[in-house]
Amino acid sequence: MITRLDHIGVAVKSLDQVKHMAASAFKVNFPRPEREGDFKASWLQFGNVLVEFMEPVDEDGVIGKFLKSRGEGVHHLCFEVDNIEAEVESYVVQGLTLVRPGIMGRPGWRVAFFHPKSAFGMLIELVQTRI
Repeated sequence: MITRLDHIGVAVKSLDQVKHMAASAFKVNFPRPEREGDFKASWLQFGNVLVEFMEPVDEDGVIGKFLKSRGEGVHHLCFEVDNIEAEVESYVVQGLTLVRPGIMGRPGWRVAFFHPKSAFGMLIELVQTRI
């Protein structure tokens, strides 16, 4: 079962531009970006909502390709679930398609991504952090 919206991922061309907007318009400090594979990301908390801003490091990486085809904007919604195996199985039965087979993760969390073509044009990420 989905327990909450974990975060919203936003693809941007420049984290420096987001940093400027964060300071001037949002009145928040922008955390130092961290490299996450073929992109770098900074996370901002807006009330109860966490937003992940992602800038490509590699133009042929996931975020670089997204920006080329769709431009800047919402990249994905991430929902926290209590049992990722059950949710993935249920979503697949309902006709959603995994971006890549299986559940990925590191110690402490596991994730799965569902293709936008099977989810109304939105990349859906499921995350289980209490494992």
